This record gives sequence, C-alpha cells and structure tokens, in this order.
Amino acid sequence: MNGKYWCYTGMAALGLLHVFVFSLMLRPEVSDEYMDYYITRETTMSPLQRRMLTPIEPGESFDHHTVAIGFDGWSFAERDHRWSLGSSAKLVFLLDDAESAADAQHLVLRFATLGEQTVQISLNDEPLLERRFDGAEEVELRIEVPDSLLQEGENIVQFDLPDARKPDNGDARILAVALKSFSLS
Repeated sequence: MNGKYWCYTGMAALGLLHVFVFSLMLRPEVSDEYMDYYITRETTMSPLQRRMLTPIEPGESFDHHTVAIGFDGWSFAERDHRWSLGSSAKLVFLLDDAESAADAQHLVLRFATLGEQTVQISLNDEPLLERRFDGAEEVELRIEVPDSLLQEGENIVQFDLPDARKPDNGDARILAVALKSFSLS
C-alpha cells in the first residue's frame, strides 16, 4: 500500500466525521427546554429558571423580582417593575394540587402600560380579558377565573400585546406592560 491510499483513506474518514458532526448539529438530542432556550430561542426562560419554579398558593402575592414564577418574554427586573418584551409575554407558575387550583377564583395583576395599549390575557390558552389601557396610571386587574381552568402542575398566563412599541426615550426594547405584581385569590 502506498502513501496515496492512506491519504485518501484519511480524507474519507475525516469527511465522514464531518458529516456525522453536522448531522448532530441538525438534530441534537437535548431536552425540549434546552432546545427552546438555547437553540431555537422560542423562550426567554432558561431551563434553570424553569427548575427554580416553586408551587404557589392562592393568597400569596409575588412581585416582579420573584423566582417562584417564571417570566417568559419579559425583560430583567427593574426597581419598580418588569417590562414585557415584544408582542407577547407569559407568566409561568406551578400549583401543587387540585385543591389549590380549586381555591383560586381570581387572577390579580398590578401593572402599568406604555401609553395606550391593548392587552389580551389568557390562562392556559383560554381567553380571559381584552381591554385597552391608556397608560395614565397603574392598574390592578382582578380577573375571574372560571372553574377548572387552573390545573395541578404548570399554568400559563399569556399576555398578547398588539400595540407594543419602542418608547420615545431611546430604549431599543419593544415594550407594552410594566408588571409590578401577580397573585391568585
């Protein structure tokens, strides 16, 4: 066997290795949470943040700094609030059992808006509210939760914000809602 044979064999092996590595890049074997956060960027809530969620109880109030609930599609916590980013945002929370879910009759949200904003709120994919806010002052919304809409385990409050925009102060973020607190009562 001559040197050309080993050269071509080595190049073929290297080529196969590249094809194998490229195929792994196209279809990585990772968890859905990892895929959504690190690869497809479909969520802004990291797998670590998701693992840090703790079950909440009706009657507890959570401010915008809490780690007990997840903030997907929200900016970092500022001193007084946390801004939604873009035209949708989610609050993700856990309920320990069916009794906690049955005890909660209202979703209570305290927030302000960036000027006039239409805010659509749904819980576990069921629409609860669509309202236009003028942005003049902070509001506290107390939204009735229909029976059996809350569930044991993960629950998601979805904000759809079709009027989200950049503020006039040079901030490049697309903003709509400045969340201050969240609770179930």
